[in-house]
Amino acid sequence: MCDDEAVRSPRNGRFFFRKMPVNNPDFEALFEKGLGSWPENSVFVAAVSGGSDSAAMLTALVRLAKKRHYHISCLHIRHNIRSAEESEADTRFVRGLCQRLEVPCRIVSIKPGKIAERAKEKGIGIEAAAREYRQAAYRHEVKRLGAQKVVTAHHKDDVLENILMRILRGSGPRGLASMPSSTHLVLRPLLHISKDQILSYLDTVKGSYQTDLSNRDNRYLRNRVRNVLIPFLDEHFPHWKKGIESLGETQSYIADYAEEEARKAVKWQICENGVESTGGNFAALNPVIQEEAVFQGIKKLFDHFGEKNDQTQADVPRRCKVPKRSVLRRFFKNGRQSADLGKIRLQKNGEKLRMVCWDDPLSVKGGAFCAEKPGIYQFMGYSIKIEEKMHSEHGFFCELPLIFRSPLPGEKISSEDFRKMKTNKIKNSIIVEDINGKIAFLWLDQYNANILLLRECKTMYKTTVCIAQYSGGFDERKQK
Repeated sequence: MCDDEAVRSPRNGRFFFRKMPVNNPDFEALFEKGLGSWPENSVFVAAVSGGSDSAAMLTALVRLAKKRHYHISCLHIRHNIRSAEESEADTRFVRGLCQRLEVPCRIVSIKPGKIAERAKEKGIGIEAAAREYRQAAYRHEVKRLGAQKVVTAHHKDDVLENILMRILRGSGPRGLASMPSSTHLVLRPLLHISKDQILSYLDTVKGSYQTDLSNRDNRYLRNRVRNVLIPFLDEHFPHWKKGIESLGETQSYIADYAEEEARKAVKWQICENGVESTGGNFAALNPVIQEEAVFQGIKKLFDHFGEKNDQTQADVPRRCKVPKRSVLRRFFKNGRQSADLGKIRLQKNGEKLRMVCWDDPLSVKGGAFCAEKPGIYQFMGYSIKIEEKMHSEHGFFCELPLIFRSPLPGEKISSEDFRKMKTNKIKNSIIVEDINGKIAFLWLDQYNANILLLRECKTMYKTTVCIAQYSGGFDERKQK
């Protein structure tokens, strides 16, 4: 017994239909095991791009659904990152495939440029920004259909690629852990099936698929790993896959343990515009537990504030970039009292740690930046000149790195001299911090940029900070 399958002609790009044999027991048995057992009439959304992996996944899923009485719907997302012609070709193919398999198909098209805009806004890669849009589409479709899960076509080779990429990026235990076969949103039944097995299955059933030409573009890290690093490893380290698989499994155990210990050691409670740790001395915790606790605190911000739609700062965490572990380690090791993680600010408060959300960092209304080396910076109406010299008539001595930030709500400067000054015309005030805490207060009045030194820098390795009102350049005559 045979089914019809849509096939693209290599000559003119048009579709034709050819017969294909129904069964490939080895692949389909592995797929059935990977999907797991679900009750009759379960609803699944198949995420199909049109490539070989998702084409094989949809074919196997539809056949299994007939045997188990599942309901299948296809979701195809047009990212509109590639050319319009390529995107349209993928869409036509997926529609044709769904028509032949008698599967309802929904197309979600992302407005051209939106993914690049999101990537720039959050300081993340195009691939990561596209993933965020996909996840949003998955959630919407599951809710719309009342589906159990979204079924994706991630396979064994994807797991190895992900671990290699994250090794290169310096990820922690959870990043290096093997990809889970199931989450609250998605099922990944192909995780124990290799790319070669997928292609063999498609060859057996005479299945066709689209080829993404962007997979050859080595500007993307994933493609460099796939096209350059993995062939090298295959040639020179033929057993590398077993080692990476073992690493992923070990890191899964370590990640589970560290996350559980962090949950036991630190509880996060909601406070004004953020969260605060409870449960003991945060600084006394093991560094790995500190890091995991911070990530759990950030998730608390996502979960609590990200659901609101008012005009407050509540939606900020959804747009936050997750901080690197190296940034957290510098914060804890160097004894800093505060650090900015994009749109989240970390503050030490005695034995506690607090995280608050920023409305609009690096804008004229507020925010922060870190100066790690000498140079001239423009920030919130200031020109800030940092140079290596041992004297200054218009600035103050300091030790890098420095954080320049706007004051937090309700934050006050305790200085008798400052309280005696006329402050009714102060605007764009900035607090300057080094590794020991606050060192200076800067503000603009009607005519000048002003400095109030809060304490002396006692280190012998000093640089000098000078400020002026920003007018397109640095003018020492405007310093005070």
